[in-house]
Amino acid sequence: MSFEEGKTYVVTPRFKKCIEELEIFQHNKFSKKLVTVQRTWRGGSFYVTPTINELEWLEQSSMEVVDDKDEFALDNFEEWELDYTSDECACDFHFSSEFSDEEREALITAIDENEYNDWYEVLSENNFDGIDNEYNIWSGIDVELLDQSAE
Repeated sequence: MSFEEGKTYVVTPRFKKCIEELEIFQHNKFSKKLVTVQRTWRGGSFYVTPTINELEWLEQSSMEVVDDKDEFALDNFEEWELDYTSDECACDFHFSSEFSDEEREALITAIDENEYNDWYEVLSENNFDGIDNEYNIWSGIDVELLDQSAE
């Protein structure tokens, strides 16, 4: 497939359980304490509209030869949009080094004890604000031109 600048493409993972979402939270705006919520999704898709400088990277990323270390970072594109993700498979929490063991355990316990295991609610109640959200696709991608006649 040849890619063209300004056209929108649908990007999907080649295999299941290969979409990674990283949502980063900061404890009030003056703190260096960060919590990264790493979620893995079974499936999903994204819309990408490459610029002239991004065409080669999109083409190389869509080639057949891949391994589980191949990362396709959506943040490498100026214009991209999440279409959907489905069926969360895993959710892990990573804490910056500014956390003490006691603070880390207290947050994990609060999340575990939350009636709905709602980590977002627990982080919000503890003065954490979302500051960044990244998506990566591992182990290869499939790309199709978006059919804009259906819109």
